Amino acid sequence: MKKLLSLIVVSLLFSGSAYAEETLELNCKDGVLYEAERAPEPFGETINFLINIKDYSYVDLNFNTEEISYLIPGKLVDVEKEFYDYMFNSVAAQFSIYNSEVGQFKVVTAFRFSKDLYQSTKIKIDNINKQIKNYKLQKNFLDGFYTVSSLGTQKQEYNKFEIIKSLINIVNNTNINDVSTVIYQCNKI
Repeated sequence: MKKLLSLIVVSLLFSGSAYAEETLELNCKDGVLYEAERAPEPFGETINFLINIKDYSYVDLNFNTEEISYLIPGKLVDVEKEFYDYMFNSVAAQFSIYNSEVGQFKVVTAFRFSKDLYQSTKIKIDNINKQIKNYKLQKNFLDGFYTVSSLGTQKQEYNKFEIIKSLINIVNNTNINDVSTVIYQCNKI
């Protein structure tokens, strides 16, 4: 009986260490907010993600630990040390880039873009989503919103990231006051 109990304890220890090796905690703080025509200012929010390195899923430890989100690995475009994320709805577009080599997390957000720009971007993303089996648009209190999904391929998700990034560049070139950037210092994972 003691041997059986010892085996169980040892196997639990090994399975726990295997889980620990599959997950990494990303901690980012000391954010600096950059907005047009304003001096950079400290940004107090922090980012704390628990990332599963096998499938690039993560939970936001600051908010809803039940909700699983996903990162896009930069190795798709030969940038081994970067991970990408995006969010898009009718009110805001946002992309994030985490560079593990320098320990930096950059979040770029655009607000107040035209309905035409929203619709043309939505059509491009919807065209990719139509190719993804079982894809369903997520809903919030405003309308549908788009974020990285685990249902499609990482290449499809990266293509959507590029579409969002393009929208933000258009907004930035049209009215720089409608785009803000926060850059955080993070641990290197």
